[in-house]
Amino acid sequence: MRLAKHVLALMLCVVLCMSIVPTAWAHTQVMTAGDFCVYLMYVVNRRDSKYGSGGVYSVGQYDGTNIYFDCWGLGESIICTRGQIVINKDPSLNPWSLWDTSCGCGSRTGDWLKSQCQLSNDFSNIISGEWLFKDDSSGHCYHVGYYIGDGQVIESTPDGGNNTQISFIDSNGRCSGISGRGSSWAWTSHAKVPWIKYDAAPTYLDRCTWTPCSDIIKITSRTYFKSLPCSNDTAKKYGYTSENVVNSALPLGTSLRKR
Repeated sequence: MRLAKHVLALMLCVVLCMSIVPTAWAHTQVMTAGDFCVYLMYVVNRRDSKYGSGGVYSVGQYDGTNIYFDCWGLGESIICTRGQIVINKDPSLNPWSLWDTSCGCGSRTGDWLKSQCQLSNDFSNIISGEWLFKDDSSGHCYHVGYYIGDGQVIESTPDGGNNTQISFIDSNGRCSGISGRGSSWAWTSHAKVPWIKYDAAPTYLDRCTWTPCSDIIKITSRTYFKSLPCSNDTAKKYGYTSENVVNSALPLGTSLRKR
């Protein structure tokens, strides 16, 4: 009888603990690696993308002149808005209002991001769409970048002029292309993040060279795209034409996929 009481008490304790201890983060893949890289390229090619920190100025605040991201806020903003954040040009819009964290991603810390991934320090096997981490001497992550292929990394950093910019990485993780960094500056690790599909078939966006679309019209304070930012040559190569790709104006926040 005494043993049964102990067992019952133990079971009750387990049930109570399960009810108050958070469960493990549930992750959902929300875009392909190719789409993620295309959104990153769009941010860089806007040329008004700057490094910012603190509150909305770390996650895509547009002030009428520039749009601001910090290092991991850039990647998280793209994930949590499914790409909407990168086409926002409404200064009155709080970027947090576009965020959907149901996928398990959200504005936390570099160390938290690392904890959600299987890290590797072998940079010879890095693939497009992986995230890069730079640790301090105590092992804490203080900077994040994004590999887009061909030895190129996109990062939002105060180094080299407070911009969102492209740098370069070699097979040992060493960085180049940003002024103010010594030749020994190197990334610590890289990883596939759980919100990106790395083994998915290419989508229309994966095949585009994404530069800001010049054919836009403004309606009140929001921006509408009249055409997708995919070159005619690229579209024709893969069998797309302006007639079957661009068939209507795309309001702010529209998923930029083949329609």
